[in-house]
Amino acid sequence: MRNLFADPAEHFAVKNIFSRAVEYLAGGKSFEELGEHAAPLLERISIQPVITPTQIRGTVIHVDNFENVVVNIRREIFEAAAHERPFSLFFKRNDPITQLSGNYCDVAVGEQLCLFNTAGFLEIAVNMGRAATLFGLKVEDVVEIVFE
Repeated sequence: MRNLFADPAEHFAVKNIFSRAVEYLAGGKSFEELGEHAAPLLERISIQPVITPTQIRGTVIHVDNFENVVVNIRREIFEAAAHERPFSLFFKRNDPITQLSGNYCDVAVGEQLCLFNTAGFLEIAVNMGRAATLFGLKVEDVVEIVFE
């Protein structure tokens, strides 16, 4: 049986696993032959952001391979709370981020930014840098968005 698991050092490991699975199935192999059944998932209670009329307090839920910092604040929550007001995103003792970017390249190389990732979560990043290390952020750290 082929090993469908990608090298963990790969940047697009999940994409590679799925593409190999598609190739395997397209080759006429059965779904059951892909591998062993996974163990049941452990379901955890997720930490939800705290929302008030003037702020959202969120929590870092993930740091990716590029050290971008993912926060548990979804786009829908942000937009509903913002009402198109200016905001300041505070974390640790760093200067706040006051603009939402659409892409990493919206700021100069080495500059901090925040944007919503493809999963719809707020992400703190540095263009061509490592936000987690530069800002000392890790999972379960608190971030706060204050609206004017």
